[in-house]
Amino acid sequence: MTPRLLWASERKLSVESAQSMSITLDSDENSAWLILGGSAMVDDGNGPVTAGPGEWLIPPPKLRQQSFQGPLHFISVTFSAKWDSGQHLFPMNKTMLLEAGDCPRLEIEARRVVDAVASRVTMKSWYLGAHEVSFRDWLAFQEVLLGWMDCFAQVMEEQGVSTTIPDAADARFLEAQRILNDHNLDEKISVDDLAAAVGLSRRQLERLYQMEINCSPRVVFEKRRIQFARWALSRPDARIKEVAAELGFADISNFRRWFTRIQGVAPKAFAKWVR
Repeated sequence: MTPRLLWASERKLSVESAQSMSITLDSDENSAWLILGGSAMVDDGNGPVTAGPGEWLIPPPKLRQQSFQGPLHFISVTFSAKWDSGQHLFPMNKTMLLEAGDCPRLEIEARRVVDAVASRVTMKSWYLGAHEVSFRDWLAFQEVLLGWMDCFAQVMEEQGVSTTIPDAADARFLEAQRILNDHNLDEKISVDDLAAAVGLSRRQLERLYQMEINCSPRVVFEKRRIQFARWALSRPDARIKEVAAELGFADISNFRRWFTRIQGVAPKAFAKWVR
């Protein structure tokens, strides 16, 4: 597993700018927001949870509604941490609300991450995937990210979220995952061909995926495509038509419908939000 820092920032937003960040988002990453002024709300299907000044709001990596009230001042850290099987290191299923005073080290480590990013990246976009960084900068990001994750893991364990290493996955599942990860994003995936490549029938492969990660091979591949789309749309010079073409969509309207169905928001609105 190689964790990735996706963004880290401390931001101050006006009432209007904060309201413009309200969005329905299908996220596959871990996020944590420390509210210093204003408020933030997340509804992940378990009811709304609102954080005010001096509180951490930690949403799960799933479909959620989120809204902000300004003037807003907050620290945000988002990262991806998954095992090779695709399972999340922190398998959260509901939003957490924590008093910052109960976990002071979390803010200290978050500020270390934010400072490392701010000193190395000109924030044309606050999504780090939109920036080219040197190997030494990448190492610096990994160093502060691991410090943050160590503290984050302690907080998660105190909240009852297990971070134990999962049992060894079936070798056929891991091989199927490797094939999916190597498959061109602009080409359709055949689950029948994938199953044959690992010596299983389609039904056996889908059953294996349900046992391992409670998800289908097709959904895994779609998540990889949507992650690329999110990264591509975060680039300051991104054009929706070009992003659609990179994913094999000849018709931009089909891309818009696909992205909106999975992500919960249109590509143009997402690009505006993430930048």
